[in-house]
Amino acid sequence: MSRIGICATDSPTPSPSLLTALAQADSESHPTLIIDGDKIAPLKESAPASPGDTTRHIANAYGMTADPFGGVYAIGPTSMFRYNEDPKDPNVFENMDRETILPLLAGNISRDQWLLLTGSAGLGLGDLTTDTQRALFTALLPKGKARVAPGYFMSDNPPGTVEITDRLPQLKLHLELKANVTAALNGREYGFADDQGPIRVYQFLPEVDDENLQETLFGIPVRQRLPNTLKKGDLNWSLAPLQTPISLDGVKTIGDLVTKIGWSTGLEIYADRTLETKSVSVLGANRAIPASDLLRALAFALSGTYRKVDAAYVLTDNLLGRTVLWRRWYDIETLVSRKRDELKETLAKSGSETRSADDLSIAKSGDDLTADQLQSLLHPKQGYPGGMTVMYKDTSLAQKRAILHNRDLIRKSDPLLPAPPPGDGDPVEIHVAPSAYLTAPGLDGQIYVSNVLFLSSFFPISLARSPSDAAAAPETPPLPVKPEPPRPLLAAAMSGVSRRAVMAQPKTPSEVDELLASMHAIGLNELWLDVFSQGESHLSPASDPNASGILTEALRAAPKAGVRIVPTLDLYLWDSNPPEKFRDRNLHGDASRDADARQIRIYNDRTDETDDGTPVAPPFPNRLYVQPANTGVQSTLTDLVTRLASLPGVAGMVWRTTDPPGYRVRDTQNTPEIPDLGYTEDLRLGFLRNAHTDPVDIWPNAFVAIDGFLRKGIDVPMSEFQVSPWRAFRNGAKRNALAQLLQSARKASGSKTISVLLQQDGYNGGGTGWYGSWDDPRQPLPVYHSDAYLAGSTENYMRQGNRLAQAKVQSKTILYLIRPGNATLAEELAAEIVSEVKGKGWNGFVIDARRDSIEQRDQLAPPTNPLAELAESASRQAHSANNSKQP
Repeated sequence: MSRIGICATDSPTPSPSLLTALAQADSESHPTLIIDGDKIAPLKESAPASPGDTTRHIANAYGMTADPFGGVYAIGPTSMFRYNEDPKDPNVFENMDRETILPLLAGNISRDQWLLLTGSAGLGLGDLTTDTQRALFTALLPKGKARVAPGYFMSDNPPGTVEITDRLPQLKLHLELKANVTAALNGREYGFADDQGPIRVYQFLPEVDDENLQETLFGIPVRQRLPNTLKKGDLNWSLAPLQTPISLDGVKTIGDLVTKIGWSTGLEIYADRTLETKSVSVLGANRAIPASDLLRALAFALSGTYRKVDAAYVLTDNLLGRTVLWRRWYDIETLVSRKRDELKETLAKSGSETRSADDLSIAKSGDDLTADQLQSLLHPKQGYPGGMTVMYKDTSLAQKRAILHNRDLIRKSDPLLPAPPPGDGDPVEIHVAPSAYLTAPGLDGQIYVSNVLFLSSFFPISLARSPSDAAAAPETPPLPVKPEPPRPLLAAAMSGVSRRAVMAQPKTPSEVDELLASMHAIGLNELWLDVFSQGESHLSPASDPNASGILTEALRAAPKAGVRIVPTLDLYLWDSNPPEKFRDRNLHGDASRDADARQIRIYNDRTDETDDGTPVAPPFPNRLYVQPANTGVQSTLTDLVTRLASLPGVAGMVWRTTDPPGYRVRDTQNTPEIPDLGYTEDLRLGFLRNAHTDPVDIWPNAFVAIDGFLRKGIDVPMSEFQVSPWRAFRNGAKRNALAQLLQSARKASGSKTISVLLQQDGYNGGGTGWYGSWDDPRQPLPVYHSDAYLAGSTENYMRQGNRLAQAKVQSKTILYLIRPGNATLAEELAAEIVSEVKGKGWNGFVIDARRDSIEQRDQLAPPTNPLAELAESASRQAHSANNSKQP
């Protein structure tokens, strides 16, 4: 008989590790693979292994199991988790605390139901009429077996425990008011005890912890514990290279083993960085073992699998990806939060015709209130209901007696405490708050629900005040009107500003001519002409590629208008339909257009309308980002910039949309709310080769409800969060692509000097307010960091929060950006130039008059000449100034 299972409590020496036990037994001829075997201790009831024990018996004694894979046994955990990878249909009320549920229930019931809730009858499930009401009520109750016990208890089965599971449908909910009066004695507050009198108070006992119960979050099953088996993966075990025998000489870690298999088979394969340093031992391996046997044994030992990433494979936890699974559950949590907010809005909008604080009865206790006190507490003239301060002299006789009685009790507990009698002017705090309890048939008391409630939660301030209580607001005398300083003239404001640009999107040569005429009238000297946006070139009309295009006309007519032409390109934000391989992807595999639709469904429901009910379209409703490092994208853009750089009259370019979400250096968009792009297989493969981590496995640097399951029992130090390295990797890939474009443009320009201006925001992508020249492709991209932070750099400007200071350090040429709406009238434009640009160190300014910007701001069809109104305003201003000078 084996000694395994026989208790060995009198053993004077420490129990051997599983690795040692297997090595000592050594009764079977097959190789045995074990991970970190020197760290696995036996179960408490197990005895040391004996030479005759089988591998499986020894593993069982240590809480593990053993399974054969070809010619090798693998030691692995006895069970594994299978997670719900497609969560849906959440119950928004589950996991909600009762202090939140009760006001929401009150805000979603009728007047008649409210009177039941606040009256002696109580409100029961049979009185509810909507699914929302029933769900809120049910969420107050325990799941499964319901047990209550009187008083406060420290055990799972205290005296007087009663099971009321069968009575749950007959429970009645009651809401009343409880008062509390407190005074101070030498800095210590004292007041009435919460005397329930003869009423017996029960409380729900904690739910029985049953491992067989399915773990849920918001009513959705999260995971299921199953016997450990080899998980589904992407590796085809019948591949010829995987039949290659592998020598185990020199193998000490998982990383060593996986690397050796890769070299021997010609397959590109990696172990996740969190796994590769674990020790691996193969006992009894006196011969080479086929790669497929070793890889399967390794996956079983780790409860892992192999995922394909482009041309490579990675040994990791699951096929989907940790972050993808986390994100799907995070979206569920966000959806729940949004729906809960909707319920709170319903509570705030429901009026006094539904519920009134005056309907609540006062629980009988020593804290009897006077009628005047109750009126002031429920309907304060200022502030929120529920609390007030009165002088001791203004308390009732019963309240005075209670205060003195409690002061005496404190003196008895601490005889040395000075206890002078309270003075008439001493403050006394009086509070009144809702308290909820349940009653059940046949139960001799109340079941406590909550008394940590506030009147302001049930009654917004507008409902708590009576119209007659509103004090008339004193009339405020009007402030003296200061005369407005004279507004600067636009011509004078622009005087001395060397670069006065406008960014526009004319569609035809005639629109170009109109725009140039307006620029000349205003005094602008640089046109940033949109020649590539929405993934399309605007150089020639689509109907006739041989016809004169907008750039040709602009270069022809610009000298006469005194205007310099700078072609402008939206590099990575395309609205056309590029090939699938061009499109960037988020971690779900969605292109940005689909990702936006997902986000609108989950997050943006409360921003669908302005305050006046006007529909608001989401930004970039049909946007589609392409992957900056994609060879096809790079080829398209290279052809375009080299063509532009070679044209006479073109001495510079402006590159926009160069900072897709996920490629910024530091990015608040890189949050759970807005998932990054950059998860294309080629970029994932590049990072896997660099960091031995597939980005879909990087733990998010955030903790939410699902982390209680996904990271349960997992110690993940902050150093494991590779969000910053992954973002830096994507930013580097984008920078390399842009550097190649810049070099190509300069090569094609010949003897000309081509300068490129960029706008990037390393903080939140909301626009930097400036454009800066990228003077050297070997240097980082010019970028504004609102939080004065730049990952992986020690440049001085990273410590300067001022945008002008940052711009000066990074770029030789810097232009201040004037946004749409700030340059409609000459007076407005002149004021902004004087306050923000002139004499401040900028080389000039650029007015954003693009159709896209105007449409996003105003939801209107922009005029064909966006400067027409400004030109007319400037003309009127100049004419008025001339007239004022005449006698």
